[in-house]
Amino acid sequence: MAREAGIYRRGDSPFWWIDVALPNGRRVRQSTGTGDRKEAEAFVVKLKHDAHREAFFGVKPKRTWQEAVIRYLAVKSSLRGVEKQRQICRKLDPFLGRLTLDRINGDVIWSFCQAELKRGRKPATINRCLALIRSLLRMAQYEWQWIDSMPKVRLLPGEVERDRWLTKEEADRLIARCAPHLAAMARFALATGCRAREIAGLEWRRVDLQRRTAWLDETKNGTPRGVPLNRDAVLAGGAEGKAFPLLLHLSRQARAMGIDEHRLGERDAQGRTDERAVPRSAPHVGLVASAVRHELRRAEGTGRLEIPFDGRPLRKVCYGES
Repeated sequence: MAREAGIYRRGDSPFWWIDVALPNGRRVRQSTGTGDRKEAEAFVVKLKHDAHREAFFGVKPKRTWQEAVIRYLAVKSSLRGVEKQRQICRKLDPFLGRLTLDRINGDVIWSFCQAELKRGRKPATINRCLALIRSLLRMAQYEWQWIDSMPKVRLLPGEVERDRWLTKEEADRLIARCAPHLAAMARFALATGCRAREIAGLEWRRVDLQRRTAWLDETKNGTPRGVPLNRDAVLAGGAEGKAFPLLLHLSRQARAMGIDEHRLGERDAQGRTDERAVPRSAPHVGLVASAVRHELRRAEGTGRLEIPFDGRPLRKVCYGES
């Protein structure tokens, strides 16, 4: 009789299980999570009630924050920075994990901000979390139609804009501290403004020495771009008689041809280059390792691009700050 009512016991579980067809046509087979028969019956009644309202009155089912996070990360899985998104979601889970999306309002967000500020978090750190909350709720409202409205999420004021670059003296000290092959990478970064991953992925077939141009296909945003090569970039390895010696250290094609190359920093189990090798030399010369990878990129144009342009230094226009 219990099985006919859609509620039954299983020999391998202490809980009541259900097997019911809902008014919206969906079949549900799952554990109720309770060993009390009356609670299990109430659970079935609630499922049927919610399905009836959804099917005949257009009432949307309540979705939880955790459900939204699973779908959000699946959508963002192709992004390079998806791991950072996962870290932020883990940080938000103690505050929002047990809430449904319709219960996330201005008070909940305010409480999160105040709790993080009391823990000594900087506005920039909190704003990364707020930006993810806003992005997820917008997606839930406009793309998935899970909610009818969302709270207005404002970022905190007081973010300090990073305006730091390596001076020539600091760059010289950093290069002197690096091993020869890492010094070549640092010189190339200073000459071109390329990121570590872009330098490590550079191949011979994408370098035109006559036109002094390199074509980067592994960029941060996935869009290939060309980079002009000045004399410092071409001679980044420090050997006047060798054509583009840096690529002898970095080129995948050179490794495939069996060319004897120096190892660029440390490599993981898959043989990938450790892009943090140069920044790890920073503390030894009085610099902050977390900033060096950005400062190497900025320093490329800072010394030459302080010419005013429309009231701003030209380096701000060239580096996407316009």
